[in-house]
Amino acid sequence: MSRTYLLVAIVVAGCGDRKPPARHAVSAVSDVQLTRAAPTVPRAEALYVYSPVGKRDPFRSYSRPRGDDGGLTPLQKWSTDQFNLKFTVTGTASPKAVLTGPDSRAWLVGMGDYVGSSWGKITAIERDRVVVTESIEGPGGTLYSRAMNLELAPPGNAEPEHHMIDMPGAK
Repeated sequence: MSRTYLLVAIVVAGCGDRKPPARHAVSAVSDVQLTRAAPTVPRAEALYVYSPVGKRDPFRSYSRPRGDDGGLTPLQKWSTDQFNLKFTVTGTASPKAVLTGPDSRAWLVGMGDYVGSSWGKITAIERDRVVVTESIEGPGGTLYSRAMNLELAPPGNAEPEHHMIDMPGAK
């Protein structure tokens, strides 16, 4: 208890009767009289809104992607219609499919992989088909998109099964 009284006595003694510093007086400001209104700017009726639909992605390279060796990926040796669809894995965040080439090698592919000599890109993997979209140059240099479907063979076809699956090079 004596510590408390000692602490109070020190605080009271330190507070003495000093006067606070003088404050600067603020001069009065006269009222502002508005003599005329500010000019009005005409408002535009329609504002421009940017839409990226149909435009090139500015963050992608102009050059086409290549394989690890600087050339085409192994899946781009043949045309798209020479591949056969063996099976698909759907119902996941990244669906996959297995394609067999003319040399009987099986390839595991996913969305965005390039297939075929015309730079076809896998745009959809569904339960019974894979959609490969190719860009075909038309007259005057106009590019047209062509979607090709690689569908599963009917269940009656019996071909020898290969249990080794190759994966294309990294993107």
